[in-house]
Amino acid sequence: MTKARRAPPHHLESCVLLELRVGEQKAEEEEKEERQREDAELHGRAEAPVMD
Repeated sequence: MTKARRAPPHHLESCVLLELRVGEQKAEEEEKEERQREDAELHGRAEAPVMD
């Protein structure tokens, strides 16, 4: 039976930090897009055209 290779602790730590940073960036982008949509709606420039 072979031993499972383990990544060194510092490598795992950097992976976790990278995941957190990527998650924060995605959250910021989503917030920015949501604000832009809300601004557009407030100014009567909704992204989806209103059908009469």
